[in-house]
Amino acid sequence: MDLVEEDISQLPKNSFRLDEIEKSWMHYLDKIKNTSIPVYNALHLYEIQVKDNFEILFLFNSNSSIQEFDNVKTEWIQQLKEKIQNFHLMVSTETKHFEKENYVLTKEEIYKKMVEINPLVDELRKSLNLDIFG
Repeated sequence: MDLVEEDISQLPKNSFRLDEIEKSWMHYLDKIKNTSIPVYNALHLYEIQVKDNFEILFLFNSNSSIQEFDNVKTEWIQQLKEKIQNFHLMVSTETKHFEKENYVLTKEEIYKKMVEINPLVDELRKSLNLDIFG
C-alpha cells in the first residue's frame, strides 16, 4: 500500500519558542509518569533545542531513550502542532550524556536498595512471611 503524503503547504506555520515546547513536553511526560514509570524514566532526562526552519532537536542520554521517544512522539507531535499552530515543524533526536540521574523508583527498586544497605530487611520480610509486592 502506498502512503499518501498530506499536503501541508497551506497549513499554519506559526513561530514558537523553546519554553512552549518544553512546557508541552513536560505536560506529556506527566501523563506518561502516571501510566508507565519505566517509559517516564527513559524520557525524563533530556535537553531540547530549537533549530532553524522549525526544527526541534531532542537530546537524550541513550539510544534506548530515543527508541522510547520514537514510540510516543507521534501522538505528542500531533498535539504540539495543533497547540502552537505549526504543521511544518520537524523533530530530530541525538544522544548526549547527562550527569544527573533523577528518576522515579518502583517499589521493587526501593526494596532492592534497602536490602543492599541492610540485608536483614530481607530476612525480616521472610521471617514475617510478607508479600510486599502482591
